[in-house]
This record gives sequence, structure tokens and C-alpha cells, in this order.
Amino acid sequence: MTAVRQGYAHDSTLHKVQEQPEQHKVFTIRDGFIYTKNRRGDEVLCLPRALYNKRSIIELI
Repeated sequence: MTAVRQGYAHDSTLHKVQEQPEQHKVFTIRDGFIYTKNRRGDEVLCLPRALYNKRSIIELI
């Protein structure tokens, strides 16, 4: 899960959310993780577009 937190710095959108959360009201940051709500209203973890061991984090999950 450390790779997810560190990956936010390499994701252009989620990095902005992390830097200025007050500007992005649809996101919540908790314990270093970024969350949003899906269409059903369920809270979901945002995964960064970043690599872990040369593979996409999204692909690994």
C-alpha cells in the first residue's frame, strides 16, 4: 500500500488533489490515501497511474 501512497506524486490528477484537497471537494484524504465516491455513492480508493516494480499499480490490483 506504500506504493499507492507514493504513486500519488506521479499521477497528474491525484497529485493536485493531494497538494490542494480543499480545491477538490469530491475527494477525501484519510491516512495518506485518496478516496472518492462512485456512482452508487460507495467510497472507493483512488489508485494512481504509476508504476510499482515496472508494472502499473492498477494492473497489479
